Amino acid sequence: MVRRNRSIAVVSALLALILIAGCTRPKPSPTPVSVELEAMKETPTPTVEVSPTPSPTVEPSPTPTPTEVAKTPTPTPAEKAPPPPPPTETPTPTPAPSPTPTPVAGFTYTVRWGDTLFSIARRFGTTVEAIAELNKLPDPRKIRAGQQLIIPGGAPAGTIHIVQPGENLFRIALRYGTTVEAIARANGIVNPRLILVGQKLIIPGVTAPPGRIHIVQPGENLFRIALRYGTTPQAIALANNLPNINLIYVGQRLRIP
Repeated sequence: MVRRNRSIAVVSALLALILIAGCTRPKPSPTPVSVELEAMKETPTPTVEVSPTPSPTVEPSPTPTPTEVAKTPTPTPAEKAPPPPPPTETPTPTPAPSPTPTPVAGFTYTVRWGDTLFSIARRFGTTVEAIAELNKLPDPRKIRAGQQLIIPGGAPAGTIHIVQPGENLFRIALRYGTTVEAIARANGIVNPRLILVGQKLIIPGVTAPPGRIHIVQPGENLFRIALRYGTTPQAIALANNLPNINLIYVGQRLRIP
């Protein structure tokens, strides 16, 4: 840097001298001028070396060394306790199905006037006790006309009834312990009020009355005959189509139900 300043100062001084000389000196003759020019030519002009302006060196910023961050220790999960076993469902005991009562084989009989449990049992070949037990009768002696009774055993086959004068389906049904509807259905009767004398009717589920025949003796009446056979005067009257239970005659054949 000092060298450079000195070169600049020398050049500046020389230039100043030349200017001053040019202004004060008389016009020189050609020769002196050429001598001076020769002298000037011989005098070397100092070369000023201009040092190149140093370019500012940009120091590369240091690459930051990555600082290793201490890893936060991952907490080791504590051992989980094994989950409790799912609650075992206690099986609800299935109640044993109650035994289905076995239906008792039997058929229905409608009590008619004059019937007793004894006469009904004898008619269908069973016992008073069997009928009473099957129908839960508290007192076997108390039954009423129109009452439905289940008679144990198979239903008897149908029987044939020939319509007599003065009969209607209601009286016939009452006589055989069945219903008007059952007789009408078994015989295809459209109008139960219209039946003919001598018409043959199928009585469903009823056998013909037992073939006991009683011949009326002198001094007998229907009450004494019924008492003898364990039945009622009304039952005998119905079985024989008697319009008047007080009117019978000696030698008359009566069917005992």
